[in-house]
Amino acid sequence: MINKSIAVFYICRRKDKNWHKFAESFVISYKKFKSGINHQLYIIFKGFNSNTSLNRANKIFINLKYKSIEQNDEGFDIGSYYQAALLAGEVYICPLNSYSKILCNNWLKNLYLNICQINVGLVGATGSYEKNDHFYFLKFPNPHIRTNAFLINRQIFVKFTSQFSFLKKNDVLKYESGRNSLTNFIRKDGKKALVIGRNGRAYDINTWSLSRTFKSSNQENLLVSDNQTDFYFKSPWPIKNFLSLRSWGKFLVS
Repeated sequence: MINKSIAVFYICRRKDKNWHKFAESFVISYKKFKSGINHQLYIIFKGFNSNTSLNRANKIFINLKYKSIEQNDEGFDIGSYYQAALLAGEVYICPLNSYSKILCNNWLKNLYLNICQINVGLVGATGSYEKNDHFYFLKFPNPHIRTNAFLINRQIFVKFTSQFSFLKKNDVLKYESGRNSLTNFIRKDGKKALVIGRNGRAYDINTWSLSRTFKSSNQENLLVSDNQTDFYFKSPWPIKNFLSLRSWGKFLVS
């Protein structure tokens, strides 16, 4: 039975190097770990300009129940999520980028149970205090939910995201971690932005650095991995330490 309340978007992007391997890894993880709650899976086929490549991509997902969305290669990931959200009819959306791998059972249930709490407007698998060097006007800490493996009301997402154009990478960074970020929009509305761990616990902004989900410890409490969490995990200790300090600074707890 499909739960009409939750849409999960996964991007399969043709221009990603080794895109088929990323897609295969996602499928393996999606089948291995139970979401814990019914949902509608959408596969966003991005930039597949030939039937041959599109057919090859579809075969990777052949054993999954999903709806297909075809898009051109514009607008970065957030632009793709926005276009997909306009087509979907579910109450909540959970976007996953092409590098995503699910790491545990009940990954979606944990997100959903927490977004349903009073005064919660945004939940995600990871967050960071990092200040982007391009935005000189921002101060550290700069708390923001990372825009992968997050859960939000679809209509709120569409209304907020419609104000942005994603023509350059900086546009995406402003959306995620700028002064007028999605996280700050939610907080200005009086709602909480929470990081959710594999243990099911919700971490408010002042305890994100304790969550062991993003660039801290061994990320052993992480729900869904991506290219950044993978890079941290595979890095030697000196680089891990540098990345941890960049994300959490004096708030870092080993």
